[in-house]
Amino acid sequence: MSDGYAVDTGVLRADAELWRGWGDTLAAGADSISDTFEYWAFSDQPGFEALRDEYLAAAADLRQKVRDGGALFRAMGSRLEQVAEIYEKTEDEVGRDIRGA
Repeated sequence: MSDGYAVDTGVLRADAELWRGWGDTLAAGADSISDTFEYWAFSDQPGFEALRDEYLAAAADLRQKVRDGGALFRAMGSRLEQVAEIYEKTEDEVGRDIRGA
């Protein structure tokens, strides 16, 4: 910027892309969290129904948390992209002011 500091918006945009990529990876990973419970492995054990219900609830909760984390990572990428745009716009405005345009 004109005050002697420069921001490499290309680096910000590269970081933004990384954050969005991590978010996409997390979101895709959420679907790999299985809600399959091996009925035959536990069905003869006392309290099987409670164990099954707890497992299914925990798997659903984890799946949602992973999706939420993916959304947060993508939001960070979007925010970094916005910051890069703000820096570029400000730099252009300051440059015009200095040139008297």
